[in-house]
Amino acid sequence: MKKIHILYQDKNQIFNNCFIHQLYKTLYFGYSQIIHISLNDLKKGNLNILKKNDKILILLKLRDWRINIPFIAKYFNKSQIFFYDQDPWEAYHDNCVARDVYKQVYDMINVKKFLITSSWWCDYIKKKENVPTEFVRMGILPSLCDLGPSYSKREHNLGFQGSINNYREDFFKRLKKKEIYVKVFPRVQFIKFLKQIQNIKIFIYNQHNSMTINKRKHSTQGLWGKCMTVAGRGCLVLRDFDDAAKTYNIDELPSVFTFKNENEIPKIIKMINTFSLEKIDDIRQKTVKKLKSRNDWNSIIEALESD
Repeated sequence: MKKIHILYQDKNQIFNNCFIHQLYKTLYFGYSQIIHISLNDLKKGNLNILKKNDKILILLKLRDWRINIPFIAKYFNKSQIFFYDQDPWEAYHDNCVARDVYKQVYDMINVKKFLITSSWWCDYIKKKENVPTEFVRMGILPSLCDLGPSYSKREHNLGFQGSINNYREDFFKRLKKKEIYVKVFPRVQFIKFLKQIQNIKIFIYNQHNSMTINKRKHSTQGLWGKCMTVAGRGCLVLRDFDDAAKTYNIDELPSVFTFKNENEIPKIIKMINTFSLEKIDDIRQKTVKKLKSRNDWNSIIEALESD
């Protein structure tokens, strides 16, 4: 019987974080048994010490790694420990919340692998810290892939739904000056999000925030999970390009458009508007079909089970 232990923040993380929820579902189908350990369980103690062949996937937020090193080491250090991280820049940018945590964790805990959702950061951390890392993809579960309403029946030409931080608000203001008007919807629970975005024709956003490393602006080089999820629901997607795009095989997804400079955005939108409805629905269908067959989240299982 193939089983895995998971250490998670709380039930809210499992059921309401759109990416952790999909990761959890992947584990559910990949393993015959999941042993759940919450952060609260860990701190209370009274846990069984895991054995050599036991595997545990740690889903704690990066900012909570350091403070919980003693607890993790006490109960899990004899087992195979995997850390999952979808925000690795939070250990390196100038205002980060967990500086040097990768090296500190590796020095004090018997980590088998750090599973990182950005190929760029995976390589950077492996080289800088000399720790075992492996790139794993975020994506959209096959069961959630759905073409949805036809392009012509979607109400909003350009839209975005999610958190609006300063850099993203500034991005939409700059677009407005170019007479590109984006309908912005507030963040909602994941299931509602999946339904509501299917009323958007082109989902547009910018993932490049104001992060700096050594006072130099730096891309997050990641976070393609939102793009995969939205494209898998039948939207066209327009977002900024970064070096992580290639390892997510964006070129396989004809409904995903990228820009390296914001000045390219009006031309891309204009080009899309010249497409026939038949062509748009064709590229939507091809993208949804590809994402469904790829099942990017399975890379988690492959990483956990590889030697």
